[in-house]
Amino acid sequence: MFPAHFDEIETIEQVHVLSKEERIEYSRYVSEFQKTFDWNSYNTSKHNNTLDQFEDFKKFPPTPKDEDKKFRSWYEYFMFNCTCLSRLEFEPKSAKIDYVVHKTYQTDASIPRFEDLLIELKGYPRSRDELMKHIFIREQTRKDTFFILNHRNIELQWLKPKKDGTRSTLENWLDANGFDWCYFDQVDEVFKSNKFKQKLMSL
Repeated sequence: MFPAHFDEIETIEQVHVLSKEERIEYSRYVSEFQKTFDWNSYNTSKHNNTLDQFEDFKKFPPTPKDEDKKFRSWYEYFMFNCTCLSRLEFEPKSAKIDYVVHKTYQTDASIPRFEDLLIELKGYPRSRDELMKHIFIREQTRKDTFFILNHRNIELQWLKPKKDGTRSTLENWLDANGFDWCYFDQVDEVFKSNKFKQKLMSL
């Protein structure tokens, strides 16, 4: 049995007043709860945006922030305090690894003799990765991307709102990351412009 007051712990402030021994015991308490929870139903509901049935789901406070080891979850806290992992270093710096994911990109078009400029027709980018790949391509191949946008002022819903509550648009993102672009109904005029010809010659 766990102490009754564990049921009332909801904030990080309440966690910080616990002794180290109590925190370890609390991590056991969380672990026992999570072992019996129906995670498949919860994750399915979360994916389908139907979490209403889990309104009473017990939410646990964050792990302690006043200890040397900054565990991100009570699962980590439990494993590195209550199992054989307690004899191992948590997130050893010597085991930090850089890795590269190899992917293939097919550009929508390229201009003969100026293949270092990739032409990308872009509607609404569904994720950050969909745009970040063009930064990686530029860094790894020195090929640039010119974007032709299908819509105007489309907000990127996967970016956090600004301090004033507004959201960045695709145009904002492209400007901030140094990509040239135009709208679909401007492409004929832009491709004939001296500015675009100068860009081609600079590649």
